[in-house]
Amino acid sequence: MEFEKKIAYIKGLIDGIGLDESKPESRVISAIVDALECAAEELKDVNDHVDMVDSDLAELEDWADDADESIDALFDEYADGEYDGYDDFDDGDEELYECYCPNCRNYICFDYDDVEDDLSLTCPYCGKKIENPFEDDGSGDDADEDDED
Repeated sequence: MEFEKKIAYIKGLIDGIGLDESKPESRVISAIVDALECAAEELKDVNDHVDMVDSDLAELEDWADDADESIDALFDEYADGEYDGYDDFDDGDEELYECYCPNCRNYICFDYDDVEDDLSLTCPYCGKKIENPFEDDGSGDDADEDDED
């Protein structure tokens, strides 16, 4: 703001002495004052932007401090032996199955809960239904063994 006040003061001095605009020196002085006014506007915009960035930085610092506190709390819990590593995980009792989608030719892993009441499974890749996914995977390997018997 001090810069803008000084430019206004200089402009007032020039107006007060009544420069003759027909003289080259006067035109140069007027052009310099105009350039200074433009520079003052740009500087004001830059300062506004710096204030915005400063505010964003303060918000990020607060977030980082909160994250640091959370990490410290987790570390303390782990170091004290209170965390056994399995609290957040499933016990792994689910049995996973695999089947072959004849439509998109992808293999799909699923558990029994994914199968619908009519013994069909919707392929997560192509969205089409697979009838009885517990049957042959469709690769033809089992069919070749049956033909040899």
